[in-house]
Amino acid sequence: IHFYKRFCRYKQIMIKEQSSLVSDYVEDILTWMKDKEINMVQLELLSPQLDRRRQLVDWTCTMAVKLKLTTQTVHLGVKLLDHFMAGHDIEDPQLYLVCLGCLQLA
Repeated sequence: IHFYKRFCRYKQIMIKEQSSLVSDYVEDILTWMKDKEINMVQLELLSPQLDRRRQLVDWTCTMAVKLKLTTQTVHLGVKLLDHFMAGHDIEDPQLYLVCLGCLQLA
């Protein structure tokens, strides 16, 4: 819900500066964002490799620097990694391949 609070301030500024048509769009967008955030699926971190997550995230960040990827790409890659690890039991040699695959998908 933190997105909603941040955009409420933006909405107040937009209403003052723009016409009523724009403020209608802002209200619709904020309502949509609030609904999306409320209905988001909660991730359950139950992976057997959860203790290796920190090492994998560090390695993913190192690879992102070498590949000159943006911060947003790294965050999306780590999110994909978390979701994949929550549903699969991955062998140790394949963990780095999964990290690299998540970065490439991101």
